[in-house]
Amino acid sequence: MIKNIYKILLVLCIIIGVLIFLYYKYYIALAEDIFNIKQKMVPSPVIATINEDCNVYLDEELKNILTTIQKGVNVEILKDKSKKIYYIKNEKLNIKGWVTRDDIYIPETPIANTEYLKDIEIEAYINYLGIDSETEYLIFTDIYRQLTYILKGELENWKVIKTIPCGTGVNESPTTRGIFKIGEKGEWFYSERLGSGGMYWLRFNDSYLYHSVAMDKNKNVIDDTIGQRCSNGCVRMNIDDIKWLYDNIEKGTTVFIN
Repeated sequence: MIKNIYKILLVLCIIIGVLIFLYYKYYIALAEDIFNIKQKMVPSPVIATINEDCNVYLDEELKNILTTIQKGVNVEILKDKSKKIYYIKNEKLNIKGWVTRDDIYIPETPIANTEYLKDIEIEAYINYLGIDSETEYLIFTDIYRQLTYILKGELENWKVIKTIPCGTGVNESPTTRGIFKIGEKGEWFYSERLGSGGMYWLRFNDSYLYHSVAMDKNKNVIDDTIGQRCSNGCVRMNIDDIKWLYDNIEKGTTVFIN
């Protein structure tokens, strides 16, 4: 009887040991996969260089000086206003404020990378980051590859259901990066200042929208560029794709732009 109990305990110990081994082997492999995937997820900030010593302002009107910044310092462009003034930051110097277009050198807009990722890699990355959404959808725009992924599910269990080619902002007017939420939606807008408009827009950050390819006042397409950085900061899509977003994506949906 006692020998049988020892045998049972031995078998149980072996089973537990195997399960522990498989558990750690799985998570070590997962950690290695996540590390490799993270290397492929290239952030796309626009890094400009200060031309001459200049003032950094607290406000868009350039009235209140925050500090000065020296020639040669690199700064990240967070957003622009009509390509005339720029909201910039330098984390090392703990500076965040507005400068003029003349104050900075902006490099040429790069070409999109065409080495696309597998859906399983996108899913693993988003689930690893722990991004949640108020709705059953989550939007991930990869500026580096000029692709927008629509994921469906819930926290740590997102699945890619749609991959959409898009066109984000040029370096002189970049798309804002970060985590946002879908706000208002509309079927049409036109900007006299920009001289173009678009159909089926979804707001994700202030004046930044998802919308169709660029159109004139009469809703004729004037620029159908997709797959490259081409816009004034919004994220453009082909009409069929943006119509799908407009019909399916609800207010409160999380937007992650890298």
